[in-house]
Amino acid sequence: MEWYPVGRIVAWIAGFAALTTMAALFTLGTDGATITTALRDGLLRVIGARDAAASADAAKLADALAVIAPAAAAIVAMITLTLNLFLAAKIAKTSGRLHRPWPDLKDTELPPMTLAALSAAIALCFAGGLLALFGQTVSAALAMAYALAGFAALHTLTLPVRHRSFWLSSTYALVLVFGWPVMALVALGIADAVLGLRHRNFQRRPPPTAT
Repeated sequence: MEWYPVGRIVAWIAGFAALTTMAALFTLGTDGATITTALRDGLLRVIGARDAAASADAAKLADALAVIAPAAAAIVAMITLTLNLFLAAKIAKTSGRLHRPWPDLKDTELPPMTLAALSAAIALCFAGGLLALFGQTVSAALAMAYALAGFAALHTLTLPVRHRSFWLSSTYALVLVFGWPVMALVALGIADAVLGLRHRNFQRRPPPTAT
C-alpha cells in the first residue's frame, strides 16, 4: 500500500496558502494599484505618526511594507497551515485515529513540477499589477515549501555527522531568532530537487540505521 506522499501534501498546503492570501487581498480591491493603496493606508493608520517629519518617515515605511505585505502574508499562511496540519496529525496519532503510519519527514520531496511553478511565479513578479501580486504570493508560499524540503534534506545529509543534534538545533535556533537564514534552507531544498543531493550522498555511502 502506498500512502499519499508528504511532499505533495506540502505542495497542496502552499497552494492553499497562496489561494487564501489572494482571497484576502481581493477584499481590498480588484486591481494591483487599489490593493497596494489599501495596504499602504491601513499600515499608515497602524503606524499613526504625529508630526510632519515622522509622517514622512511613516509614509516611506508604509510604502515599503505594502510592497512586501502580500509575500509576508503568504509566508504566515504557509507556516500556520503547516503547523496546524502537523499538530492535527499528531493529535490523531496520539488518539489512535491516524490510519496511515507516521511518515519519515526527512524523506519529504516536493513534486518535480513544483520548481517549474516557482520559476513561473517569480517571472510573474516582474509583470506588474495584479499578476505581480499573484506571483509574489505564490513565490513566497512555494519558497517556504522548499524551505521545509531543505530542512528535510538537512536532517538526511547530517545523519553521518558527529554532534548532529547540536548542528540541527543551532540551525533551527538561527532561523527562529533571525529569520533570514531560512533562505539558505530554501536554496538547499532547491539544490536537492535539482541535483538530488540526498540520493547522491547515499549512493556513495549507505544511510545509517539510526533516525
